[in-house]
Amino acid sequence: MKEKKEFIRTIVDGKIELLKDEERQKIIEKMIRNMMEKSCWLGNGMVLKFFTGKSLYDADEKEKEEAEEKIQTLDTQVLLLIAMNNMMDDYTGDLVEYSGEYKEDAGKRYQECFKILMRYGWSYEREEADLVYGNHELYKKES
Repeated sequence: MKEKKEFIRTIVDGKIELLKDEERQKIIEKMIRNMMEKSCWLGNGMVLKFFTGKSLYDADEKEKEEAEEKIQTLDTQVLLLIAMNNMMDDYTGDLVEYSGEYKEDAGKRYQECFKILMRYGWSYEREEADLVYGNHELYKKES
């Protein structure tokens, strides 16, 4: 779901306006709760990975310093969106079991994250929605 990261990047780059006031507070709280449920790690490495695709171990000192500087300047809402993106990539897991069946727990986590992105204007392609909600024809049906 590469489009997800590109969409979040448009928010990070300021091309999509951040949420304000009460809506902002609600969405920040929702993102924090989602990440806490999954014990999501927050730190410089998540920002580094988002912008460079590298882990802290693979980055050079300059890249690490730039990530640290970005953390100081980025809005909290943006940092949480970056963290949510990383959580979806790293912690939520695949949407399909080894047996080919839909993995409902991962699907629910993706759904929650995409509901947050919808507040910023995200929309699904039909096939993508079918994948996230477990309705895609590729999933093996339970017997």
